Amino acid sequence: MNLSKIESEKKKDSVVPLFPNSQHFGPVKDISSSLGRGVIASIGADNYLRIWNPDKGWICELAYEFQEPPLSVAIHPIGLQVAIGFGDKLKVAYLSSEGLMVALENVSKECKSVKYNRSGSYLAAGSEMTITILCGYTLS
Repeated sequence: MNLSKIESEKKKDSVVPLFPNSQHFGPVKDISSSLGRGVIASIGADNYLRIWNPDKGWICELAYEFQEPPLSVAIHPIGLQVAIGFGDKLKVAYLSSEGLMVALENVSKECKSVKYNRSGSYLAAGSEMTITILCGYTLS
């Protein structure tokens, strides 16, 4: 990433797009990063999950539109699995070149927060006053 370019752009305009090749259409609701693969997952008010790759010039590697609005997102530290919280469920899916392959769809109420621990061995999902802990590898 060329920071000098951002600094020169800052002088022209106060808003500098970091992802010039694609964007969300509406506010970004949540964002998560993966250390292992170096990608970033984001969800927006446009109902899209987007996976960004900084090693390829911040291109959007995957854009997947959901029918229902997503509330939260967490990407596994390895970067091949993503958890998405919705108003009525939690979905865990694997990222592939064909898109998302849903591995788990767990019914819950307003899954407003999802987070993997540092090693990715656990996934926590917060819903109202309940926290559900799943194994990050077996999803049980």
